[in-house]
Amino acid sequence: MPDPEHAESRHSPVTRDKSETHDDKGQPEANDVTPAGTGFPIVGLGASAGGLEAFSSFFDNMPPDSGMAFVLVMHLAPDRESRVAELLAGHTEMAIHPARDGMRVEPNTVYVIQPDNVLTIREGVLHVTAPAPPREHRHLIDEFFSSLAAAQGRNAICIVLSGTGTDGTRGLCAIKELGGITMTQTEARYGDMPHSAHATGLGDYHLPVEEMPASLREYAAHIGRVDNERVIERLRGNGREQLGRILAMLRSHTWHDFSHYKETTILRRIERRIQVTQKSSPDQYVELLRESPDEIGRLFSDMLIGVTQFMRDDEVFEALESKVVPELCAHKSAGENVRVWVPGCASGEEAYSLAILFLREIGRGDHDLSPQVFATDIDSKALDAARAAIYPESITAHLTGEQLEHYFRKHGHGYRVVKRVREACIFSKHDLIRDPPFSRLDMISCRNVLIYMTHTLQQRLIPIFHYALRPGGVLLLGPSETVTRFEHLFEPIDHKQRLFRRRDLSVAPRFDFPLGSYGDSTNARETGSEERQRNRENSVSRQAERYLLEQYAPSCVVVDSRYEAVYFAGNTGQYLQPPSGAPDNAVLNMARHGLKNQLRQALDDAARTQQPVVREDVHVRTNGEYEIIRLRVRPIPRLEQRADYYAVIFESGDPRGGEVPRAKPPEPPAVEQ
Repeated sequence: MPDPEHAESRHSPVTRDKSETHDDKGQPEANDVTPAGTGFPIVGLGASAGGLEAFSSFFDNMPPDSGMAFVLVMHLAPDRESRVAELLAGHTEMAIHPARDGMRVEPNTVYVIQPDNVLTIREGVLHVTAPAPPREHRHLIDEFFSSLAAAQGRNAICIVLSGTGTDGTRGLCAIKELGGITMTQTEARYGDMPHSAHATGLGDYHLPVEEMPASLREYAAHIGRVDNERVIERLRGNGREQLGRILAMLRSHTWHDFSHYKETTILRRIERRIQVTQKSSPDQYVELLRESPDEIGRLFSDMLIGVTQFMRDDEVFEALESKVVPELCAHKSAGENVRVWVPGCASGEEAYSLAILFLREIGRGDHDLSPQVFATDIDSKALDAARAAIYPESITAHLTGEQLEHYFRKHGHGYRVVKRVREACIFSKHDLIRDPPFSRLDMISCRNVLIYMTHTLQQRLIPIFHYALRPGGVLLLGPSETVTRFEHLFEPIDHKQRLFRRRDLSVAPRFDFPLGSYGDSTNARETGSEERQRNRENSVSRQAERYLLEQYAPSCVVVDSRYEAVYFAGNTGQYLQPPSGAPDNAVLNMARHGLKNQLRQALDDAARTQQPVVREDVHVRTNGEYEIIRLRVRPIPRLEQRADYYAVIFESGDPRGGEVPRAKPPEPPAVEQ
């Protein structure tokens, strides 16, 4: 899930949108804010190796009277005077200035970072500071882009050009988060930087550098012609007919209902796509959606902008480490799991951060425990990234040296989370509005998710969180979220950090999923009975999957009809190991030696007969020895139809409580395919 449109770390002044909404107490909603910018677009261009060539090509094609300002940030040798401004003078008629502290940015002007400087912007003024971190850990482009996002909002534009490494990726996410425009270079001499930024899926334009100026001019001309507030009014007008149609098409193609999200956020996301596609009215945009399923996918992605980071907010994680994690571990018996749920996990940083906290505490106290973090989201691409657990080098800005050394390994230009942390986290698709919750949890971390939802829906979810937690379980919310009106269900641990403990009361929440209706009659007509039936079937199958996860954790995997893994529960690493290379969810490709043929036969039999299948005495090679296990495959039916999903359960150990059976290697089996 995305972060709020007012990231909590922002310090720049903000002004309200004219279309701001209010809560039931008449107060403006916290996330409906827009940074106060200069009133004209500011374009940040980031580059490293090959950057001078890219800058030159860009300005060869950018006229001097575009009405935009341009700030160039690149990696320069700290001990040599920069000649970038001098060399670019032959490629543009605009004035070019070395960026100095306190310099006010003006349109039709170019500003160039100087060696060994960190450059940021606030209120249209450049700020220069001496670098603090070691040179290899500096992310100058990320720093500037992030400050530009906070200062300019929708008037911010960032461009990631040629360079090695991943600098610029995090900053591009910040620009997109606050409604700005993002570009990445194709055909770059050094493609690491633009490729990393483009791989986030948050790029609006992916172009050769010489084509970027024309696209920027067309975009600027379009927003100059179109009254954005008028677009919002038309989306809200006529009984919200166009808004209803757009939400209905999203539901029809993605199965996700956004009608219970806050209207202002939804309208701004749609308005942004209307700008990017250069449509002049909601009517034209609706026609584009009808003609282009790809645009529906892009709108869906914009609804789910997920910007997060490891150990986000130092004070929150300090409170967790001192007040929550030790207590939860202390109340567990030997051999138990500490169960944590992270709804809206985005690309996984929050889930892995919590797993690290619990693993550190378990190691420090010599507890015989295991953390089990259920991390869920509705964004399949984000979940794929989370499972891969590969992150850009910029994560070093948020981690201590000890954390980086013990829980990450260098991977190309970035880092990968170590195996024992990955194995503690189970990533799966789950919709808070549609799907039942996990249960018997020790902690829920739901940060910056509820603020996107209507007040009514928030009031229904808080009791469900209470139900999902064990007595004494802990709920962590975002800085603009609270349990107001539910003080009888939760008591504060640290109100400032939004940490609450479950009170031991018996409450029966409403479990009629999906929560609420699909909205107005227009939505219902667009959706139709066929989609409602499909949504109902999907919800039922997800309930069955959730039940099996709860019953058979920690040694279960749920696969779909193509035998691709959709849920993992517990220590499946003893039996399944992801292959090297690109992420691959095919469970047969993950099977350890000795398991693949038996697993394939069991899945085929279960799919053919639609009955549970058991394979006894299956020999699986684990840690150099063969373990004897029982393999079960259970079909998960979808109403009266054939099964769409199958639960694969690994049962190890003597059922009478003895040691795990070990065996000599069996006779060489048939070659596993």
